[in-house]
Amino acid sequence: SCNGYFGNIMERIINNPKFANIDSSLNAWARYQNAFGLGVRLGVDIPSEKPGLIPTAGYYNKAWGEGQWNYCNFKSVSIGQGEVLSTPLQVANEMAYLANKGWYYTPHVVDSIEGGDKWGLLDRYKEKHRAVTIDDSVFEAVHDGMQGVMETGTGRGSRVVGINICGKTGTVENYAPGGVIKRPNHAFFAAFAPREDPQIAIMCVVENSGRYGGTYAAPIVSLLIEKYLRDSITDKKNLARIDWLEKQNLIPSFVYADFRRQDSLDHRYDTAYLLKKGYLKYLNDTLGIEDLEMEVNLKKEDAKPAVPPRPEGANSDRPALIINNNPTLLNEDKRKPVVLPPDSTQ
Repeated sequence: SCNGYFGNIMERIINNPKFANIDSSLNAWARYQNAFGLGVRLGVDIPSEKPGLIPTAGYYNKAWGEGQWNYCNFKSVSIGQGEVLSTPLQVANEMAYLANKGWYYTPHVVDSIEGGDKWGLLDRYKEKHRAVTIDDSVFEAVHDGMQGVMETGTGRGSRVVGINICGKTGTVENYAPGGVIKRPNHAFFAAFAPREDPQIAIMCVVENSGRYGGTYAAPIVSLLIEKYLRDSITDKKNLARIDWLEKQNLIPSFVYADFRRQDSLDHRYDTAYLLKKGYLKYLNDTLGIEDLEMEVNLKKEDAKPAVPPRPEGANSDRPALIINNNPTLLNEDKRKPVVLPPDSTQ
């Protein structure tokens, strides 16, 4: 699993004298990627599938200008970064394609329909897709490299005794929206097993882990592979890892902050909605506030989009009740601010 290797291969493809120019060589490479199920919608049986992106000559002509780009402009593409976008399902499907040496079934969730598939809705998920013809010797060479990842490479710490796993580690750079602030890297690992008679293809991504693919993602995949193939975890090294993985907390602070912010935004109109619908009795009964008299500005467009300011001394994790557009927290029987403990239920 070596970036230098992939960069060298990509450069040889793009500069191959077989092609008339760099446009045609890059487009030929892109067609192969599409054939493997990358940069296109696979047609899974769930809505909102994303196609990802495999850049073509047209993409770079638009971005840099025709004739104004070369291999150096997309060197990062050779290791699956840069402009390349893919979904975890596409990568798992690619593992199946490699394992089967050139074909795959369209990934699907529905296995069967009770009472029979009288309309043939599942027929397209039983068809083998062979978009291009590649000699088996090429796939064997790829399998050798992927098995080498597990035996002597970046995935060697996640081997399972008695199972020949073919895998690939990956480290994905991660930036905040805007592409300026660097955040912890995502780590991923993709694999299939066993090499001799593949039964499972799998991909795991551990977001914001800040580590390489072999640290967290590869151990998780090896556990899942052993569990799937053997129905139990027997490898001593994997047994020790289960407890270690369970104790990990890789969620960074900015994710928790985003959760709190979004939760506040989702509930900012709750009080106004209840009052608008005439649910004063509901508030009286649930909050225990007697003789509730208040006027609320119900015009949504006048409300600030940001989270309203917190009352002085109030815990930042608690939502505020909006009265006359002023935030406050109420106790059960008196209309005055009260500070709530951090572990209080919202």
